[in-house]
Amino acid sequence: MKILKIVMAIATMLFMSNTVLAQNQETAYAYAEAVVPLMLNKGTNDLAFGALQPDPLAAATLTISAAETPTVTKGGGSNLIVYNFKPQTAAEFDLTGSPFGGFIITHPSTATLTNTDSGNSETMTVDNFTSNATYSFNTLDFIKNDGTYKIYIGGTLNIGAAQAVGSYTGTFEVTVNYF
Repeated sequence: MKILKIVMAIATMLFMSNTVLAQNQETAYAYAEAVVPLMLNKGTNDLAFGALQPDPLAAATLTISAAETPTVTKGGGSNLIVYNFKPQTAAEFDLTGSPFGGFIITHPSTATLTNTDSGNSETMTVDNFTSNATYSFNTLDFIKNDGTYKIYIGGTLNIGAAQAVGSYTGTFEVTVNYF
């Protein structure tokens, strides 16, 4: 019986040593980088379409490009008059984050402006929002090496034929995330 125990112990040791010899070990590294959080702050300018006189017979559009000095483009109603005594600006946002960090901008598809001067609910719609981001349909870009980026948002104002006179205001949200 002792011999059987010794033989079993030796067999077990041989079996285990083969298993140990068949094993292989490799090292992998774990990596993480804590980055500066993205901070988005409203800049000086809002999206301002300025002063306009609607065409009494036809709907029109007024587009503000997404730039520090935007291009203003009329469309639709040929008798839309745009005056220069009110500013026409793209909305401006200041973004800070990790240098060279990639980010994506999300903006709405539409926003409603409501006439604050009238007792009724006259509205105009803003759509076709754009930004000055360089890539992927103006929604993707990279933070500059100093950790900053100036975002400009433009859009198109849809003006009804004989749109009611008054001051129209509304809001829209812009979101940025690292990608």
